[in-house]
Amino acid sequence: LAGQKLVLVCPSCTIVTEIYLAAECTDAAVASGLGGRMWNSAYQNWTLELDGRKGLPGDQYRVCCDLDGRSGPLPIGDTGFDIYLRGTTHLLTPGVARDAAAEIEFMCARGCSGSSLAY
Repeated sequence: LAGQKLVLVCPSCTIVTEIYLAAECTDAAVASGLGGRMWNSAYQNWTLELDGRKGLPGDQYRVCCDLDGRSGPLPIGDTGFDIYLRGTTHLLTPGVARDAAAEIEFMCARGCSGSSLAY
């Protein structure tokens, strides 16, 4: 979905810091990844608005950080965090009873098929 917000606590971030979600934290991977510049939303809290529609449902993304932005001398680094981009968009079953089996209905924007697994 568009307009999702990722909030990070980052004491070293500045107004030029850029955060990306990518398969790996390299210049090439980040260039095609999700992300961009953040804004300071509170003391040491930085917010990044993402458009999740650009990612692939079911993929894991690394959270990559370029502290001094694209034009600075510091390389892009891996924060050690990852984010899973889920394929489901709406959960249609509000809850399930404790039982041996339950049916759960959900909607997928794209990426779900008869071979998809749910946990």
